[in-house]
Amino acid sequence: FAYATSGWGAATAIAEFGALEIDVGESPIAKLREMAEAASDDSSARFVCCLCLAWPDGHQETFIGAVEGDISFPPRGDLGFGYDPIFVPHGGDKTYGETDPAVKHATSHRADAFRKLVAACLESS
Repeated sequence: FAYATSGWGAATAIAEFGALEIDVGESPIAKLREMAEAASDDSSARFVCCLCLAWPDGHQETFIGAVEGDISFPPRGDLGFGYDPIFVPHGGDKTYGETDPAVKHATSHRADAFRKLVAACLESS
């Protein structure tokens, strides 16, 4: 998860690996909200997935999938996990926390990356 107000830094890495000082028990979403409100009116965000494939002969390929959207507060929905309740994909009006999981999974950053991997593998065989 990356967002514009961080200069497109990775919020997940910030939340999980302590790149920001977050008090024990403080919600990473609350910290993200505080940062977003203080820094800018730009609510742009994206989920990103990078898949790497290494063949036995040493050949390597990388496939990047992304879903563009916006951060929305307050959090909405109880489906999904993590940043899903605050992420509204472009073209939609529901957060991923309000979106049917089957729809979310079909349009996710992971699905985008896997579609690219499958296409590359099928094209090269």
